Amino acid sequence: MSFETDIIVAGTGLAAYAAAIAAAERTPRLSVTLVGRPGPIPPSGSLRLLAPSEDAAREWCLAALTELSQPGAFEPALASLMVDESHVAADFLAASGVALPPRSRLRLGGDYIPLCRSILDAGPMAEVKARLRARALAAGVDIHEGLRLVTIGADDGPPGSAICTDMHDETVRLRARAVVLAERGCAPLFVPDAQQDVAAGLGLGLLRQTRAVLGNAAFIQMVWRTVDDEPFDLGLAAGSPSFEVAGPGGVFTRLPRPLVALASERATHKAHAWSRADNAIDVHLLDCMTPAGVVNIRHERQPLRIVPAVVSATGGARISVDGATNLTGLYACGGCATGMFGADVLEGSHATAALVFGIRAGIGATRHACSALMPPPPEHRPPMPPRRLPLRLREALLQHCLPGHRPGLQALIERLRALASLPSLTPLEHCRVLSALTVAEFRSALLH
Repeated sequence: MSFETDIIVAGTGLAAYAAAIAAAERTPRLSVTLVGRPGPIPPSGSLRLLAPSEDAAREWCLAALTELSQPGAFEPALASLMVDESHVAADFLAASGVALPPRSRLRLGGDYIPLCRSILDAGPMAEVKARLRARALAAGVDIHEGLRLVTIGADDGPPGSAICTDMHDETVRLRARAVVLAERGCAPLFVPDAQQDVAAGLGLGLLRQTRAVLGNAAFIQMVWRTVDDEPFDLGLAAGSPSFEVAGPGGVFTRLPRPLVALASERATHKAHAWSRADNAIDVHLLDCMTPAGVVNIRHERQPLRIVPAVVSATGGARISVDGATNLTGLYACGGCATGMFGADVLEGSHATAALVFGIRAGIGATRHACSALMPPPPEHRPPMPPRRLPLRLREALLQHCLPGHRPGLQALIERLRALASLPSLTPLEHCRVLSALTVAEFRSALLH
């Protein structure tokens, strides 16, 4: 099976819908196709948007982003543009039928009061996604939720020469004049359902198949969740006298006093930059992690099993202000781009960046597609039967790529390289391995 389209957008998140809608509404004569398999949306999950309306608030937000970002991986021009155009993101949601309240429900004190005044609560994410999907369909976007992009630049061709797989793992060849990557980045490789369909972690793997310039893949950000996928606020719990952690021997003990003293600081941000002192709490828990990637704790006399859940490893393609990569015809936004929101720890910044640069990437793709030639289709390949990978990627990355003392990283890299060279891998397996390899190599370079 094969088909062609002018613009293909890969992903099912905010950035993907923003890019697809912007492209379709900008130039209706171009065909726009969105592919991707939607992941689960927590029923209680709410979308918060960073949208400062006053100059002082914008300056505060930009300063906070700068402070929380990873040194050397922050693009001030992109962050400044995101903050300045945050109203564009808010207007985009409003035009999609999303009701935005006049003020935030967020309540923080002290230095974070300006942040509270800059947050818009857009309501349940499921409802926001439904309205964006309806707007995309009304604009003429062809949505294929059963397809998943697994190869771009096939046969050493341009990015638009691509391969998807359908729900039955059958290969679908496609070609497009422009490609917008908005898949989830490497983050899903670390979460418990990394081997499932909806959380593939393909962003870095797709980009690595091309010669796109990558950055920031060593910077792992995470929050803690229970094994039942319920949120767990480490900052609030760590300061409690009832909080205990089971060490390597299974004995529960309280946190060391120096770490308890850092708990209040840790509570001010939901994810983190590893340069911050309070991340010593997270590293302590990682050192107590079992081989299965679980930390056993007791909180308020209740036993809990928690896991590190990466919310956004900010690695991806380095982009221009228009979402363009260094490759002609390839654009990136959301989890596939890097540099615009520092550490992704400031409440609402991730959603704002996804919308602002998703819109810009979609418009940039239309400009390119208006004059670009259609690339040749990929060569036909017989489908490979899906198999379980001989390396469990989640466990390997948890053991070797999270911050703290992680021996054996070079051995993991060599094993991943050997695995990536196997001709028997399916395109999906190959893409996952490339994502994991990219994270491991960036971590190794950072440590050495």
